[in-house]
Amino acid sequence: MYGAYDTRHCHAAVIAREATPIIPIRKNGRLWKDDCPAARAQNEILRATQYYGRAFWKRWTRYHARSR
Repeated sequence: MYGAYDTRHCHAAVIAREATPIIPIRKNGRLWKDDCPAARAQNEILRATQYYGRAFWKRWTRYHARSR
């Protein structure tokens, strides 16, 4: 279920709480217009995912780390 929360509203809500959004990009994800902080965060995640690959990106961001 990749990309269920990959929307401008979700990214904006995370940024409004002064947190770092770590939301996986949709499989067919494209760059958004760089017109708001949510778009900049999504574009940064997309570039990192494309550069490093999805598996490495998940380990690097600890996306699958379980809470204790």
